[in-house]
Amino acid sequence: MGSAVLEHLTELGLRAAISHTEKKIDEARLKKELRKYIEGQKKYNEICSMEEECDFQGLIEYISSEMIDDVSNRCFSSDSKKRGSARASIVTAAVYHSKADTAESQKRVEKFVSICLEIIRNFYRKDISLKDYVIATDIIDAVNENTETIVAGAVDAITQYLGESNCNGSLLSLDKAVQLAKKGEYKEIEEKFQTFLKGISVTHPLYPDFEYTFENSRLKSAPRTQDARNKYPVRFNVKGTLKNDGICPNDAFANPLDYAYRKQQRFTIRISEATKWLGDILDPIQDEAQDFVGKEVQVIPPKFPPAFPCSIGVGEKVFYNYILLRTQKILDDGTYVIGNEEQFHEGNIHVNFVIYIHPDELQKPDFNIKIRNANNKELLNYAKFINEINQKKNIHIFVLDLQKDFLAGTIDNVNLKRGLTDIEE
Repeated sequence: MGSAVLEHLTELGLRAAISHTEKKIDEARLKKELRKYIEGQKKYNEICSMEEECDFQGLIEYISSEMIDDVSNRCFSSDSKKRGSARASIVTAAVYHSKADTAESQKRVEKFVSICLEIIRNFYRKDISLKDYVIATDIIDAVNENTETIVAGAVDAITQYLGESNCNGSLLSLDKAVQLAKKGEYKEIEEKFQTFLKGISVTHPLYPDFEYTFENSRLKSAPRTQDARNKYPVRFNVKGTLKNDGICPNDAFANPLDYAYRKQQRFTIRISEATKWLGDILDPIQDEAQDFVGKEVQVIPPKFPPAFPCSIGVGEKVFYNYILLRTQKILDDGTYVIGNEEQFHEGNIHVNFVIYIHPDELQKPDFNIKIRNANNKELLNYAKFINEINQKKNIHIFVLDLQKDFLAGTIDNVNLKRGLTDIEE
């Protein structure tokens, strides 16, 4: 029973709204909210209990078809007299249509219709407005239709503002600047110029994170905060011709920056194109980038990490207490060559360790160990070290600063250059 009352009353409320506005209504959403509101009203239970006492469906259908304008006025009119008149018209017509022939039955119909109208009106009186249910696509269409007009209007407004400001002296004109300079009012010149820059900064594609400044006789994009600087870091994309400064990658498509880093070699590039970017956004000011075009730039690769001190031992015995290892180069196949080349050539130690770490076999490095210009004590220590390795004992390269092994394990592939056949020599 109650479901029929709810459905018909909801439909009446929806039709009243449709009658009131020329806009397209999101009917599904409005019906959902109406239904939810009606169910939550105490008086809704009262009219449900009255349903069997009168032809509810007939009354609602009659009101919907013959008096929907009056229902709309009852719910939405701002004129209290008009609302009252609409209510009286609806109730009178409903009583007549119901053919209620007794005072008691007439009162029931009057009460029934009044409660229905009150529930619908109260729904539209609460803190919502009908515009909340205007279909969103209409709003989107309106925005799309007017976007160009709005943008054009904004540009015209800015242009007009700048023109008017220039005329009334709030911005800086050449004549005004000359007059101020003659009076020694340089501070005012600066202030007006800053006002001008602030005015044009609103057109920057990254405003309000970036603004326009004037440095070295040029306009320049500048971050307004450190957060903006971090969010949109400056970078340059360049194209050019690589000059042969000893940079000869085997692969013609190899990245010269990567190759130069691996070989620790500088190279020169003649720039033919350059662009400046702020993060992933093209900087509207390209003067700095254009300065590079036609010039030769020497690219210096970053240095390999500094040497790290290690001790080297086999088994439980440490044979070398202080060996400075560092990356010497990176081969084309990605193999890292690590050793103590500088320490060895400086003569601070007479043994040279070279370790080859392959990218595809990190757990199987190759070793190259040699000795030169060593005294007898050093030769004996070296020979014992070799003897321990030959017994397949674990070698440990221990990083002193970190207090842990850099490499540890038995050596399967080692090139030992010692000039001795056995320890007894």
